[in-house]
This record gives sequence, C-alpha cells and structure tokens, in this order.
Amino acid sequence: MNGKSNKNAKDGAATTGACAPAGSDLTNEEWEKIASLLPPQKPKTGRPASDHRRIVNGILWVKRTGASWRRLPPRYGSWRTVACRFYRWRKRGIWDRVFAVIQRQGDAGSTLRLRRTPG
Repeated sequence: MNGKSNKNAKDGAATTGACAPAGSDLTNEEWEKIASLLPPQKPKTGRPASDHRRIVNGILWVKRTGASWRRLPPRYGSWRTVACRFYRWRKRGIWDRVFAVIQRQGDAGSTLRLRRTPG
C-alpha cells in the first residue's frame, strides 16, 4: 500500500492498511487456558467453523483497539464472521464462562492478559 488513506464506501472510515502487530495475539499458553471453554471447533452439521483461535484474536483486536468490526485486519478473517461469533457466544454465555475461569485462575496466581469490556 502507498501509505495514503482510502475511504471505505460502506462506513466512511479512513483506513491505511496498518494494524496491530501479530505479537498482540494470544500466546500458546493463553490459548490453552481458554480453548477448552469454547464450543467444539467442528459443528455437528453444516460447513466447518472458522478457526476459533483466529476468531478470538480478531475479537480481542477489536476490543483492544476500539475499532469498528469493519476495520478488522484481514488476517483475522471476515469481520462479519468475527462479529457474528462474538455476539453468538455472548448470547450463549460463553464469554461469561471464559471470564469466570480466567478470574479464578488469576485468583490462584495465574496470569492471562484478557480484560472484560462492556457490551
């Protein structure tokens, strides 16, 4: 990209193609702490779900940066898929369960750099 901003026709957001470094994604250790708390990767019917880890990293990127879903870097997949998964899991109580476990692990001296955000 030439470094000039492009105007997104749908939401009017200016983008430069820049995004947070991949180093901000979950580490293997952090992923292992939450992976078992998420729904099964392979659904019983229908087409296979997108990789949970990539989706979670995308969700965390949006929550960490405060950017809109549409500004999600392509390395995390379709912004629609990531947003849909976030809202579906929120409705099912997945995030409440994940944060409760993380909180218990933190109380036991373990660390994980996830923070709950309103919404």
